[in-house]
Amino acid sequence: MKSFEDLPPEMLSEIIAHYMSNPEEYATARKRRVHTVKIGLINARLRAVALSRHWEEIWSTIYLQWPKNLIELYVNRVAKGYRVYLDTREGGLKNNEARLDYCASFLTERMDRVDLLNVNIHDGLFPQSLRLALQTPAPNIRSLIFNIGNEFQNFNVLFDHNAPLLQSAHICAAVPLNIHSFTAITSLKMKIGHETVGPLLTALPVMPQLEDLSLRGSGDTFDGVVFATERVTLPNCHSFSTRHMEANLIAFILSSLALPALQHLVLYENTFCKNTGRITTMLPILHTVLGPGISVAPSAIRDTLFIEIQPYRAFLKMPGFHLETDLAPLRTVSLADPPEVLSTLLSEFLTRPARHFEAHPTELVIRLNINKTSRNENKTSLARVSMLKLMRDIFTAYPSVHRLRLEGRVNKSLASLIKPHNLLPDLTELEIGGGTDVDTFEDRIRGMFPELFQARNLHVTCFRSELKPFSAS
Repeated sequence: MKSFEDLPPEMLSEIIAHYMSNPEEYATARKRRVHTVKIGLINARLRAVALSRHWEEIWSTIYLQWPKNLIELYVNRVAKGYRVYLDTREGGLKNNEARLDYCASFLTERMDRVDLLNVNIHDGLFPQSLRLALQTPAPNIRSLIFNIGNEFQNFNVLFDHNAPLLQSAHICAAVPLNIHSFTAITSLKMKIGHETVGPLLTALPVMPQLEDLSLRGSGDTFDGVVFATERVTLPNCHSFSTRHMEANLIAFILSSLALPALQHLVLYENTFCKNTGRITTMLPILHTVLGPGISVAPSAIRDTLFIEIQPYRAFLKMPGFHLETDLAPLRTVSLADPPEVLSTLLSEFLTRPARHFEAHPTELVIRLNINKTSRNENKTSLARVSMLKLMRDIFTAYPSVHRLRLEGRVNKSLASLIKPHNLLPDLTELEIGGGTDVDTFEDRIRGMFPELFQARNLHVTCFRSELKPFSAS
């Protein structure tokens, strides 16, 4: 048997590949420093293979919070581009202006060789030298993650408007950055609020190659719904999402866009309540803001529709489309809207795909994650909605369902199928979740709803579920 010293270079290269195969082992600055340095400590031959051009990627990732001598060591091992990470609160950079100035000089001198830049600027840790460095042209950068603290109001230009190859950007800033020069971008993720939504919409027309647009709310609230007078067309955008965003802002953005190639739409709204005591949600105007400009391609709509209702949240999912509304911000407010308004909003929310997207699912999954104690919550809790009426609205909207899977408060769901008899006329399979003793549970179900099983020829299957199947309505 050959000793380690006698292994051929090809075998040593396979050892390195195995050693670097799990990114989780070097996912942070400290882990990567320890993990990669070890490669050169085993023996000279393995170190020589690791330092070859074939394995340059090991050394091309550089954290500017590392010691300067280690950074220079890695730089000298790389002939092509760098992936550079900087967090101004890590690795002794905090309250160390000299170190931050070194980071600035590194970026200024080597920005033309940076492929990926990941920068986290914390409040009070953004000296003038670093501001100027981030305005250095970046002719070869392809990926950017930029997170800047809320206190910086006078910084809005990156790379001196010179990043012609930038394809992916994730920007989190309280003030608007000028991104009009990012004309090659295909993926854009941004934090959006009062001050940033306008500049974003003016920049989108210069991004014809944009494929994925993902927006996250900053927590701002907007008075009243404002619709845009014109739509910006993104001809290649196939994925659009909003997350943790106030309802009125979502409505405004949606009314501003035309997405003819859309295949994946995610809308996650936070409801809120102003002094009027009225619930603010995009649900009643969803059909208006989507309109003819935004519709998921029919090829993206598949056969399964998933619905889940929790005390303060409702989900609707199908391939290519995801709606979520969050009522948690309303827990402590006094509402003027009667309970019927909440019921109407929820019904509109859960049946909208049948109208706007012409969804005709053959499988419907409903998970009612609401128990008896939920009804003691305030009147914004969805536990107060009449589940019997809601289920009838849902079943009326989706008559194409052949297979129904229920979990949670199944009693009202099953009761809604008894009268009127024409709901879900094509239903042949029924799956019901509840309890740990499946046999006993099925007997109980049949005993509670004999009329349902006598009137319909259903194949019934019961399965285990952690949700309680019976609760008050």
